[in-house]
Amino acid sequence: MRRATFVVLILVALVLVPATASPAAAQGEIEVRGTVSDVDDAPLSGIQITAVNVSDASQSATATSGKNGAFVLSVLPGTYDITATSDVYKADRAHLGVDLTDGMDDVDFVMSEMLGTITGHVTNGTSTIPGAAVIMTGVLGTPYNYSAITSAPLGSFRIDDVQPGTYIVHAEKDGYHSGDSTQAKIITVARDQSISLNLTLNEQPSTLSGVVQFNDAPLTGVRVTVSADSGRSWTVTTSGEGGYVISNIPAGHYTVTFSKSGYRTTESTIDLKPLEYNTLDMEMERMGLPISEGFLSDYDLAHSLMIVGLGLAISTLVLAILVRYRVRKRPDLLSEDDESEA
Repeated sequence: MRRATFVVLILVALVLVPATASPAAAQGEIEVRGTVSDVDDAPLSGIQITAVNVSDASQSATATSGKNGAFVLSVLPGTYDITATSDVYKADRAHLGVDLTDGMDDVDFVMSEMLGTITGHVTNGTSTIPGAAVIMTGVLGTPYNYSAITSAPLGSFRIDDVQPGTYIVHAEKDGYHSGDSTQAKIITVARDQSISLNLTLNEQPSTLSGVVQFNDAPLTGVRVTVSADSGRSWTVTTSGEGGYVISNIPAGHYTVTFSKSGYRTTESTIDLKPLEYNTLDMEMERMGLPISEGFLSDYDLAHSLMIVGLGLAISTLVLAILVRYRVRKRPDLLSEDDESEA
């Protein structure tokens, strides 16, 4: 009987000793509290919080934020690196080298959603195209759409905060073919991914022609320059009939400049329609006051006088050379002149 009682007492002791030892072991731990929220200050749940002892990595603790974004970590005193991780969000910071000797209740994290970034350029194959619209359309169940406008002078674009998914990307601009399936690209965007791509637009050519006149008469030799805001330009010179033709210009808004020496430079703006022939005629004006107009066609008075003076000088020089040549051949002519004078 005594032996049975003794055995019972031993069993009771074995059960009670661990139960009383466990609270004693836990008495050395401290609590670290904090909250997790998004950039709009809304609480985030399901974020994993990890504390790792700097001196002994085996001393670590992990917790998960609850519905209210709060979490509690129980660790032994020491210096810890505390981080927040997620497959969807990234933390604004990590709490590194935190000296934990007492409990803390302000270890907070602000998380931002990990989204994609799309960058690139739009060209016509050789030159950049500023002002083009880059359009991303979600497909295969991706319910998001994005767009951007290419900037000058490099025709570059950037689209931030792109949700993960599959998209068709293409570019559009007046004067260029759009919706060309051969130029569109399909991309799949993952979280925290950056994608670089280049898009190409094919031009819709336009033609500009016209006649340049002065006093209702065709004016030849006039430089006609068509300039785009991007810096691209085309230049031709009017023919003997005063006409000009410039082909293969992308449709769009342009400035047309007419210039010729002795005439006022004239500018005009025009919107060229795609796949059409556009006409722009111009009547030029002489530079200066009417009194300065010269008596030679296409020259003012000063230049007319210069040309006439040069012609007289050349004529006098030629005549002098002829006289000298004749006298050298027949010196007797001088003797005849002297005798006749006598």
